[in-house]
Amino acid sequence: MSSHDGRNGARSPEHRHLGAAVAELRESRGLSQAEVAARAELRPSHLAAIERGEVDPTFVTLVRIVRAIPASLAELFELFERRRDEAT
Repeated sequence: MSSHDGRNGARSPEHRHLGAAVAELRESRGLSQAEVAARAELRPSHLAAIERGEVDPTFVTLVRIVRAIPASLAELFELFERRRDEAT
């Protein structure tokens, strides 16, 4: 069994929801992927892949992203849970 679910290259529904939450949080602050990636010391392509749900970000990466936005992990996970609940 593949770790990808086949939709848009996403690894799983959870990865898609997390990525969408990262994008929503970033966009709510009016920041570009390039700005957040630079602040978080990530490659822009890596942040884009996270937002598409294609990679499984580490805890440290998520912390760096929310600090770069700036936001909190709690806010990120609230958005994640809302998106997950809307999908079910």
